[in-house]
This record gives sequence, structure tokens and C-alpha cells, in this order.
Amino acid sequence: MDIQSNYMSVEEFTDLLAYIQKKHSFGEMKGKLIKYISPTYDTRTGKIFHINLSLGGDGLHFSVTNENKHRNLAVWIYEWLDDGDWNSTNC
Repeated sequence: MDIQSNYMSVEEFTDLLAYIQKKHSFGEMKGKLIKYISPTYDTRTGKIFHINLSLGGDGLHFSVTNENKHRNLAVWIYEWLDDGDWNSTNC
């Protein structure tokens, strides 16, 4: 399995930003009320392997490394946005 295929491309990240802005934005007072989004971009691969979503403070970390290397970052985050909550323990 190619682990990098689970990473998020810059284009996918751009789509994620638009989705969050439309449905889960603190500025729009919608959904999960996400205030800050912090990606970790790997210049070796040109992809994102970690994203932190936050209301302020620490927030939730989605990282496709170690025990989560089998997860698809985009799918994982969209599933959380649609069905998860801020008390999730699997992020």
C-alpha cells in the first residue's frame, strides 16, 4: 500500500477549505464552528499529511502517520465534519 496515497493534495485541501467555510465556519456561525485550520505540508511529497482543526486552543489533530497511516486524510476529515463531534477520541 502506498502510504502517500492517503495524504491530501493541495487541490483537495483547497476543496476542504471551501467546504468548511460553507458549512462549518466560525465566521458564518455554522456547523462545527471551526475557527482555525493548520495543515502540515511535506515538501518531499508535495502533499499534506496532518491537519489541525480548532475552535481556538489545541483542537483536533488528524494525522495519517503511525497508527493512522492506513486512513485517508480527506475521507477521515469529511466523515468527522459530517458525523463527529469535538469530543472525538479517534483523531
